[in-house]
Amino acid sequence: MKSLIHDLLGLFILAALSLLFGISLNLFRHDPLPWKYQSREERLEKDLSQLGSLQIPIAPTSIPPAEVLSLEEFNEFVNSRHGIILDARIRYLYNQGHVPAALSLSGETFLNSYKLLENQLNKDLPLVIYCSNINCGDSELVRRMLIRLGYKDVALFRGGWAEWTQANLPVEKSP
Repeated sequence: MKSLIHDLLGLFILAALSLLFGISLNLFRHDPLPWKYQSREERLEKDLSQLGSLQIPIAPTSIPPAEVLSLEEFNEFVNSRHGIILDARIRYLYNQGHVPAALSLSGETFLNSYKLLENQLNKDLPLVIYCSNINCGDSELVRRMLIRLGYKDVALFRGGWAEWTQANLPVEKSP
């Protein structure tokens, strides 16, 4: 019995030390993990507030519905080169293949991606955002953030990468 109590006490001490060690490591991280779960929308909202470049704050509920392009309309947009194409997938997938001339603006890493692209984006040009497929919500999240940053003409291609590649349309790859 004494051995069992001794083992349980040792286990408790080991668990407590592990917890303290983990908390200490998190405190010193560049981007510490939050204490409570944050949805992707909450994380993007936090990213948006860190940008500090909101000229006119737009409430998330006042964002108009998106113009949605068909495959044919999106293909015409890509070929016309009169606007900017944004890929909202993670960078790894973007590097594996993307729509020609598309720029990577990942919903997963919006803050860092936006900072890298900010000088290449023009608020006067139309933007079209795509994601993996019709079920991927990253393109809509990125669209809402861009509208809140002052971009006005932001459309979606919901079919995304899946529909584009199934139609055997041209692709580019990044090194």
